[in-house]
Amino acid sequence: MVNVGKEWESHASLAIDKARLAKKSRLAKEASILLMVAHDGFSDAERCLHYLLASNNVDEVVLLSSLGKLSGKEMMNLIHYLGKWLKQYERFPQAIPCPKAYSSSSLGLKACDWVPKLEDVTKCLGFVLDENFSSLMMHPEFHEELKSLEGVVSSLAFEARFCSLMVNVIDKLRAGDVQS
Repeated sequence: MVNVGKEWESHASLAIDKARLAKKSRLAKEASILLMVAHDGFSDAERCLHYLLASNNVDEVVLLSSLGKLSGKEMMNLIHYLGKWLKQYERFPQAIPCPKAYSSSSLGLKACDWVPKLEDVTKCLGFVLDENFSSLMMHPEFHEELKSLEGVVSSLAFEARFCSLMVNVIDKLRAGDVQS
């Protein structure tokens, strides 16, 4: 697992260096922010989970099957990990997926493909809560974790609603529906 940590660190450093060198490269800056968010605050074991959540090969059936085999403590650790992601995305709303950062010949940052999107995190958290809510209620630490996530989720939901309103306004302006 030490190799995982070093690999993430090297990709994050490389992204920062490329962002410094290509001062006007928006893609390099976005990639450096994304990799910094994925690196900071996560243990090597948690960074291994990044691959799982970001993978296109994991569908709902595979995920639910895997979740069903976790013990209560493992489930709590997973919820804590997903909570870390939600908090990271709340703190750094500018952290967005950068699929072109790997395919771009100038960047070649494959780690950007290993970072779970906010959508991936919320979907996984939803599966965990839907499938295990009654058993999780037996764990006192679940109550604490849920309370800490409530504020983060509320903040992200408010931001999503606000962005949705802004998109509607922009669409109307583009369509010429808004008159001066």
